[in-house]
Amino acid sequence: SGICGQRTEAPSNSLPMFRIRGGQASDIREQPWQAALTVYRPRGNSYNFLCGGVLIDSCWILSAAHCFQESFTSYLQK
Repeated sequence: SGICGQRTEAPSNSLPMFRIRGGQASDIREQPWQAALTVYRPRGNSYNFLCGGVLIDSCWILSAAHCFQESFTSYLQK
């Protein structure tokens, strides 16, 4: 277990899940302060990516205002 905000070593056999054109592969443990905000869709029993955020405290994520438009408020939960 790592310390908040400090990188941990990624195993050599890890595979990236997402890619950005021209970017570099990254393991989830290389940016422990990064958060993925998702929306649960009960009809499809699935989670969909909504926005990214950054961990600013043990229970707080900072994200952009447009991620929380009125149309998404019914999906937001603790």
